[in-house]
Amino acid sequence: MQLSKKHFLFILTAIFTFAMHFYASNTGGEALQLPFNAITLALTSLLVFTAFLNINQSGIRYDEFSKALLFFILLVLLPYLWSDFYPGLSESLRFIAILLGSLLYLSLLQINKSNSFYLKLLLLITLASLIEGLLSLYQYYLFTSYFYNFDLSYGRPYGVFQQPNVLASFLVTGLSVSLFILSQYTNLTAKIKAFLYFNSLISIWVTLLCESRVGYITLGIVILFYLLTQVRNKKLKKTLLLLVLLSTSLAYILPYKGEADDQGRKYSATDAGSRIYIYEDTLNLILKKPILGYGYGSFHNALLGQSAIEAEQRNNTNIAKSVAHPHNELLYWYLEGGVITLIAFILLITALAKNIFHTKKRVRGKLLLLLVPILFHLQVELPFYHSIPHFIVFIILLAFINSKSGSVSHYVTSKMVISAIKILTLILFILVTVFSISAIHTSKQVFNYVKTQNYKYLNAIINPISDFKSINILSKSTVIEEAILTNNRAKLIELVNWSNEFLSVYPSAYLRYEKIRMLKQLGSLKLAENETKIAKYLYPQYIEVWNTGVWLNNT
Repeated sequence: MQLSKKHFLFILTAIFTFAMHFYASNTGGEALQLPFNAITLALTSLLVFTAFLNINQSGIRYDEFSKALLFFILLVLLPYLWSDFYPGLSESLRFIAILLGSLLYLSLLQINKSNSFYLKLLLLITLASLIEGLLSLYQYYLFTSYFYNFDLSYGRPYGVFQQPNVLASFLVTGLSVSLFILSQYTNLTAKIKAFLYFNSLISIWVTLLCESRVGYITLGIVILFYLLTQVRNKKLKKTLLLLVLLSTSLAYILPYKGEADDQGRKYSATDAGSRIYIYEDTLNLILKKPILGYGYGSFHNALLGQSAIEAEQRNNTNIAKSVAHPHNELLYWYLEGGVITLIAFILLITALAKNIFHTKKRVRGKLLLLLVPILFHLQVELPFYHSIPHFIVFIILLAFINSKSGSVSHYVTSKMVISAIKILTLILFILVTVFSISAIHTSKQVFNYVKTQNYKYLNAIINPISDFKSINILSKSTVIEEAILTNNRAKLIELVNWSNEFLSVYPSAYLRYEKIRMLKQLGSLKLAENETKIAKYLYPQYIEVWNTGVWLNNT
């Protein structure tokens, strides 16, 4: 039995209309620390499992891009051979996401698609964009803290994503998809056209409110492209120009009454901050190990050490204190995996470029433009880690673009392979669903603990992996304090050994401070002194802490 398009669309509709907009109180962060990502991931695993469960006798369909995707996965796994065990293990969730994303791509190929199938998928993306845009307007103008808990002092809407740049790239993607449909599909109903124009208005309006460099640049690219190329479709060009003028007027005329001053809001959109230093230090690290890289899970510690060298020239500040990603996806993979991962990405990009080249000339630019907002964002931040919906939308758009190239379908008919993939998707569905649901519960417990400092919430955590670093530091800090107060030497030695292993994967100024305290309590003064020297070198901005031995509230 072939996968029912209705079942597929139903689950995808649930993702785009409910799951990705789900909000629950949390302490911020990325990935499964954010509840909407957890529930979106669970439904995505259900979607993939359903697709492969119903494979018919003809076998598993794949295209030329699928081959490139397989080689990509194999190549990026190779650096695990020379990665340290614990740092490499800490990156396992990243590779599970890649596997699930690849299976999602394949699941899209298993459907006997009609001409309207991909149109429905594109319309779902625009619907998700519109919902997020309207929720953001609600945040921005109604200033409520009871729904989608908006920080009035922030000054910019951020939707469920809790980060305005992530919101902006999602909305501009929705705009690009809307304009693509309007320019390419001639038999649209009046209601669909009105819906797409309305989404375009909201997307432009909210993107302007985000005051995001990513949003401004990609918004400008998308709008200018359609204004300059729609020679035959003058109605679309005129309407788009009108929407730009109307949305700009709404963005700058309607009053904002939040608590952030204008200077703070403008600063967020114009100041590059420490980003240039992150890129500079990352490139210097790559030049030191350009072939094999530093191994998976090593980026934060590697950057911390490199940025410490430059700290004296930067007002005695190590800019890598909390930078676990270089804000460029390609640099991230290259630094950790070496030239092998660079080859893997070049292979994937080449396969995509080849497929775009084999589409009709007049549509190539529009197809590429569908990916531009997210592709550009990947070069300056980490949207796939902040937002799983970005990842899902990107996969769907990849499948749509490749479907336009006329790529020949192939089939895997081996019963053993088909059974193996079915078992794999079943295992992934069970593990991902349990993991995701427990991650939502964990996120809530961490939030309650931070808010109340009641240790019972940490004891109630059932998934310590979803927010591994924060949970470990929060839970161990209490144990460390108790061990110091009771002078429990056995426990202190155990905790010092634990901190050595933990810091090798997850750098933390606070944990290093606690380690110094434990060494002093054990009477290991030379080790404590040496640890203090390391702390001063890695975190010179906390010099008062290292000199006084007291953790300050403002740190």
